[in-house]
Amino acid sequence: TPYRYYRNRYHLPILSRGNGGVDLASQESPARLRDQVTRLATSTITITDTRVMGDGVWNFHSKNFGMIDEADLWWSDRPTHSDTLWPNTITISPAFRDLIKASSVPLDTRGLALIQQAKAGPLALDLYTWLAHRMFSLCRTTTVPWTLLSEQFGSQYAQTRQFKAKVIKTLPIVHLAYPEANVLPSADGLVLKPWPLPVARKIVLDA
Repeated sequence: TPYRYYRNRYHLPILSRGNGGVDLASQESPARLRDQVTRLATSTITITDTRVMGDGVWNFHSKNFGMIDEADLWWSDRPTHSDTLWPNTITISPAFRDLIKASSVPLDTRGLALIQQAKAGPLALDLYTWLAHRMFSLCRTTTVPWTLLSEQFGSQYAQTRQFKAKVIKTLPIVHLAYPEANVLPSADGLVLKPWPLPVARKIVLDA
């Protein structure tokens, strides 16, 4: 099913700005936003999982899929009298759609709005979202090494220690947005302990 949006200059309405929501792209320049969206439209995701089972036995599993099957987008670098020149459409792939439905984790838009209002930057948003998703399957205390975190979120930092310092500086605002999160920095990485999701689970009983 195509996902349609109707703004072509400064806004990509990922979340409603009403009721505490936030337009995550409202501060982006048109050129940067255009670059990010077109990169996303042509990207391919590879997920790998390697596990050592013991006694010389190991398992490797991988999956490749694209997020977007088709995109038809229009921009104008000049002010227009309407929000769009023509309707813009993004058609997500069936594999991505099924993944979203199978493992979606709701986020509290009030927390996202707080991070945006504090101008904490994209790393705070990334950490907030990542922590929410990790809690979805976290069953015991886990330490995520700084090197792995840096590979995922800190590619723009020349050294891991620079990324580590930025994460430690950013964590307080993430805690304000997600006070239930039980995460502490250590010398080895971020220590995660099971905690409630930002939006409580809903139990649906069959009639």
